[in-house]
Amino acid sequence: MTPATVAAFGPFSDVCSNGDASGSALCNSTSKSDSKGNPLNPLTGGKGLLGAITEIIAFIAGAAAIILIVVGALRFVTAGGDSNKAASARKTVVNALIGLAVIVIGKVLIDFVLSKL
Repeated sequence: MTPATVAAFGPFSDVCSNGDASGSALCNSTSKSDSKGNPLNPLTGGKGLLGAITEIIAFIAGAAAIILIVVGALRFVTAGGDSNKAASARKTVVNALIGLAVIVIGKVLIDFVLSKL
């Protein structure tokens, strides 16, 4: 007795199987799989769109935070004993460090969630 097979619904299965669009990104992405044999999703998969977007956003935000840390440090050094300028510079550095921590935690959480999809 052979086990019954269930055909999954795929709106593009006919297009990919008849050869007209077999070279398209959609048809090629469904044939790729991860190390466990699961098909990769072009949106959330290994090098998917959401992962790439979060990489770009995290890079830009991280660079901005580092620039703010440097600017705050320079403002602190050039405060010249003025307590208001030093406090403002210290606040800039602390806020940039908090922002950098939020960026890292957010990136880790997004990567974790995308790895579970």
